[in-house]
This record gives sequence, structure tokens and C-alpha cells, in this order.
Amino acid sequence: MIKYTYLLLLCCFIVSACQDKTKVQPDDIMSLSLVKDSISADNIHNAEILAQVNMSTSAATRNIKFETNAGTFSNNTAQYTTTVSLDGKINAYLKHDKAGTATVKVTVNDLYSREIQVHFVSRTSPDSIITLEAVNNNQPADNYSYATVVVRSKDPDIINTSREVAFTTDKGLFSNGEKSYTTTTTIDGTATAYIKCSQPDLVIIKATIAAAFSRETQLRFIPAIPDYINVDVPGNLRNALDANTVVTALLTRTYGTASAGQRVTFTAQKPSGEVIGTFINEKVSNSNGEASANFWVQDTSYAGMILIKATVVDGTNIITGKNQLLITK
Repeated sequence: MIKYTYLLLLCCFIVSACQDKTKVQPDDIMSLSLVKDSISADNIHNAEILAQVNMSTSAATRNIKFETNAGTFSNNTAQYTTTVSLDGKINAYLKHDKAGTATVKVTVNDLYSREIQVHFVSRTSPDSIITLEAVNNNQPADNYSYATVVVRSKDPDIINTSREVAFTTDKGLFSNGEKSYTTTTTIDGTATAYIKCSQPDLVIIKATIAAAFSRETQLRFIPAIPDYINVDVPGNLRNALDANTVVTALLTRTYGTASAGQRVTFTAQKPSGEVIGTFINEKVSNSNGEASANFWVQDTSYAGMILIKATVVDGTNIITGKNQLLITK
């Protein structure tokens, strides 16, 4: 009788243990991720597999085993066993000498397993994997107009579609308002980024696909000349030997802003067309589009209206703003 009771209790314990196991799923125990998802198949570079074990679960232990069907771990075998750190994190490193996909199986406590794939690619240059092209270059640096760069995956057998692409720039901002922009390739293996800039300059764009292969290209933003110039002068100026006033030219565009650093030429004329006075302390336009100069009448005998012009010349484009100033005795 005692023997049968013992067997009955043992069976209950085994059933209970099996039931306890089903209460917790592998996803509850750990998560797996890769630092890079494409590694050169040169038996030198390592894929880094990160396992995060949930130490708060009753099933979590210190034992963890990595196994692979291709390549070797840092111990030069296809199996690597270690213990989990206090924070539940553990890294394993896998290398391989042949292109292809390796499946890594990670097991905790010899009960709970998860798998992750590592892609090993032929030793090759980024040029044969990814292209980066500026398809909309020489845009005005008006902080509004976008230049365009396009990434193309050249070999879908090596870099599959729907891979993550990270764009970075040394100047300007992407369409998300940041200096970096991350997206995924479309089904045809392309990804597009848009960038704007507030200053004319040469901009370097870098694109990295699959966190492994990078290319760089350059974009040039040209000066954004104004569409309009508003000239601001005081209502009148009393003529005297030292008579002078500040004249301000505001450079504006229909869309965006005019580039800073533009030189504005100021002139003053009598109604007859005769030039009068001189401009000193000329300042190029600032980030607000304002350029200024001091107008000095010089001709103490003159009284009447004068026409002040502010002009920006860019090649064949001439943009002029005008206003009138009354010179009084």
C-alpha cells in the first residue's frame, strides 16, 4: 500500500511540474536581440547576441545555453553555456566563414528556449551592397526646400527588403526635424530621406543599412536669395553736416527664409536721378534677413525727397526694394 501511495504522489508531482511549466512561456522568460543583423562571413567578425532574462519570474535561473547550427561561438564550438548576470543580461558572440543564415537557440534552465537568426554575408565592399544617391541637389538654403537622397539595396539576396536604414547628417535637418532619421526600405529595396538647411553649405549624408553597410554622399545647398526686399527708413531726416540715419533692408521669401550673410547694395537718388550721400557701416543680412547701413546725406544744401534703394544681385537675378526719405532743413 505504501508503495502505491508513493507512486501516486510521484505522478502528481510530475504532473504538477509539467503544469507549472505551461504557466510560463519562453517570451515571459527572456528576449533576444542582435547588435548587428548582418555580419561578414570572414570567421573574424562576430555577431553579438543579447539575451535579457526576466529575473523576476519564478522560472528564471542563472543557467543559459546558446546553440547554433552554423558557425562557432567565442569558445570555438557550436555550443556556449554560461550564467546570467545580476541584471539578467548575457552576451554571446558568433562567427562564421560561410555566407548564409545561422539559427541560434537560447535555452534557460534547460526548459525555456527561444531562437534568433543571424545573417552572415560574403566578404564584400559596401559599394556592392548599397548605393546612396542625391536625386534632388542644389536646393536653396531657406530652411524650407528639401533635398532628396535615395538608398538602394543592390543585392536582395544579401540585404533583404524591409531592412532598417539609418540616415545621419553633419548639417541641416531631416524631415523629422532631427540630424538623424531612421526608416525601412520598401519592397523594392529603396529608402528615401529629405533634408533641408538654413545656410548655404556642403552637407555630408551617411546612410547605414542593416546596421552594417554604410555609404556617404554630398549635397550642396545654395544661397536662398530673397523674393522681396522691404526698406525701412525714418519718416524724415533733418539735414546737417553730420546728418545720418540707419536704413534697414528686410530680405524675405514667399516660402522659407533668405540665407544669412547676403550683401545688400544701398543707393540714394534725388528725383532727378542724381546720386546723393553715401552709405557707411554696411552689414550683411543676419539670420532674420535684416541688413543695414548708415546713410550720410553729405550735401547740406539739399532739401526734399530722396529715393533709397536696396539691391541684392545673384547672377542674372536682381531683387530691389525701395522707400522714400524726406530731407528737411
